[in-house]
Parts: sequence; C-alpha cells; structure tokens
Amino acid sequence: MSDELNTVQEELEEVQSELDSVQSELDSVQSELETKTYEFQEAEEELYKVHHHISEYVQENYDGIEVVKSEYLKIMEDIVKEYTETYGSEIQEEYMKRVNERNKEAFWEGLRNLCG
Repeated sequence: MSDELNTVQEELEEVQSELDSVQSELDSVQSELETKTYEFQEAEEELYKVHHHISEYVQENYDGIEVVKSEYLKIMEDIVKEYTETYGSEIQEEYMKRVNERNKEAFWEGLRNLCG
C-alpha cells in the first residue's frame, strides 16, 4: 500500500508540475495579450489623431479652394461681361448674319427641291 501511495504521490506531483507549467504559459499568453491590446489601443488612438488632423487639413484647404474658386469665377464673369459689352453687338450682328444666310440657303434649297 505504501508503494501505491508513493506512486500516486509522484503522479500527483507530476500533474501539479504540469499544471504549474500550463498556468505559467497561460499567464505569459495573458500578459502578451494585454500588451498587444494596449498597443492596439495606442495605434487606434494614433490613427484617430491622424484622421482628425487630415480632416482639419482638408477642411482648411477646401475652404481655401472655395475662396480661390469664387475669386476665379468672379474674374471670369468680369471678363465675359467686358467682352460682351465691348464686342457684344458685333458678335450678335455676325451671328444673325450667319443665321440669315443659312435660312436663305435652306429656303432656296427647299424651293429647288419643290420645283425640281
């Protein structure tokens, strides 16, 4: 009986040693998981900061682009207005002259086809 108790005691010590080893590995994995979780949270915070910075930059530049765009449009409107005021009547006359010529040609073409 004593031998059996010694054998059981040895097996129990062996199992306890394996259990301690498994617990040590589990503690190591849990520690590594906590470290990775912390690193992930830091990376996530950095990503948020970068995203926020980019959003602010884009907004500032977009506002700048809008100002330039509106100034550009105003300049273009001024140029068109000045051009129209300076050459408007001449352009209109030329356009009407061409329309009338096309209308005359179409009229005579139609008449020739009718009489044809």
